[in-house]
Amino acid sequence: MMEVSKDQISSKEDRKLGLLALLAFFGLCLEAVQCLVEKRIYGVDITQFAQDQFIRHWQIVIPIWFLVSILVILLSKKKCNYNVFESHPVRRKWQLVCGIAIPVLFAVLWSCLNGGPGFYRFYTAFPAKMFVYQYIYYVFEMLLAGLIISLSQKANDNMLGKASRFPWGGLVLGLSWGLMHYFTKGGVFIAVFAFVIAVFFGVVFNWVGKDLKKAWPLMYLVFVCF
Repeated sequence: MMEVSKDQISSKEDRKLGLLALLAFFGLCLEAVQCLVEKRIYGVDITQFAQDQFIRHWQIVIPIWFLVSILVILLSKKKCNYNVFESHPVRRKWQLVCGIAIPVLFAVLWSCLNGGPGFYRFYTAFPAKMFVYQYIYYVFEMLLAGLIISLSQKANDNMLGKASRFPWGGLVLGLSWGLMHYFTKGGVFIAVFAFVIAVFFGVVFNWVGKDLKKAWPLMYLVFVCF
């Protein structure tokens, strides 16, 4: 019988991790498909939605993102023996401190420059029901973004044969997320901004020991303060 080498096994796992990252991105892309359908139904794009249309939009996309997230998490454990929420030791304490402190400082600074955090400005400007749905929606958007980072970083680390400090996961998220923002938001600036934030999230993920339990709430904090 032909023996399967460790390199071949590792290569298969890398491909599976990459496919799961792609599945998480596909979950994000489903919203773009939903927007196209809604545009045909309502006759306007998402930027012109009324409040009740936004709420219906979120009522559909939130369960979809929840199910896709659970599927990706379960498959990563079953098919790749990789727990995306597993804690990893941080070699240098300053990295962990920076990984927590810098996103928090960034969120505070951004909030000060814009007259308060984004979630507060949204809360004071829109009904409470919209606020609840909007920020639950962000929970799952950041979870899927975090899954893309985690799975892509793990796949690249496996291919390199070592734990890399370079934010490969953030780069993959930036390229995919940035492209999606370009097509859904219709602007180069928002696409570039999404790319930069994604790479930043990838750096934070690496600094906190490639631990999504720590990175996910930090990513959420930064995102909801815009």
